[in-house]
Amino acid sequence: TRIDIRYRATRVIWTYDPESGRYFRVADGQPHLDIDTNQQVSAANVAVIYAGHYLTDIIESEWQGSVSYSAQITLWPRGRAELFRDGKRYSGEWVRLSRPDLLGLRTDDGELLYLKPGNTWFQVVQLPEQINPDEEWVRWE
Repeated sequence: TRIDIRYRATRVIWTYDPESGRYFRVADGQPHLDIDTNQQVSAANVAVIYAGHYLTDIIESEWQGSVSYSAQITLWPRGRAELFRDGKRYSGEWVRLSRPDLLGLRTDDGELLYLKPGNTWFQVVQLPEQINPDEEWVRWE
């Protein structure tokens, strides 16, 4: 019913509302609002996608001598995933065999992992071995 994702620079919490059947997003302690509707961002499904993050030599920004490099996120060919829908968690994997393919979700047995009708938010996080557990995490209750 609650997904807590801590990135190095931000923290995201999704909370399931059984009355609406949706997850509502909070970022850094504040409701995440849609700029067009001024409504809190919500999703029928939240998929947590674990993917490799690798720094490139592309400079994204520089400020006061600090350089930030672009990261390549490898969303192919497959990896671990957690799907949250209807207040429940389903473990499985994401599959995208080549870069032009669409990303799909499967159970650990290879069956389709079905989404609830409505919108889906994909939270992409680093691989567990890339996460510094003192600063980053993915937790759920």
